[in-house]
Amino acid sequence: MDLSHRPSTLYGASTEHLRIASELLESGRRGNYAMSIYIAGLGVECILQAIALHHGSRHDARHDLRAWLAKCPGTLISGLRGTPAWDEVVASWSNEIRYFSFEALAGYLRRKNRFTGRKGGVESLVRAAACSFVAACVRVQEKGVAEWLRSCRRK
Repeated sequence: MDLSHRPSTLYGASTEHLRIASELLESGRRGNYAMSIYIAGLGVECILQAIALHHGSRHDARHDLRAWLAKCPGTLISGLRGTPAWDEVVASWSNEIRYFSFEALAGYLRRKNRFTGRKGGVESLVRAAACSFVAACVRVQEKGVAEWLRSCRRK
């Protein structure tokens, strides 16, 4: 198995990615919002892959968070599906975000209706959406970590 597809490697990457996403966001630099969103979503993808692979699924190299969750134990599926955090993550994240400039990210978030109910200039809207997204990823990842720890105790 490729080192990057080992469950323990993915688990560690998940934790690291969420920490880095938070650090990028806290820097307050306009150019870091796209990367903070991308890396936070990647952290969620990593924890889902770690759990799915730990339970015997095969790696398929797709970046579909819903498909990865479907390969996880039912307790995680029922604990995430329909929650505000999960809904925000799957509604907002795309592997393509890594290519976005600030302006492209603002347009993407606008098309995804991530500014609805918020007021302010473009930068404050993007920052608020990025903060909300990273916080949602942290909540999803925390549930994933709890499932990972339960799974490791059982095996």
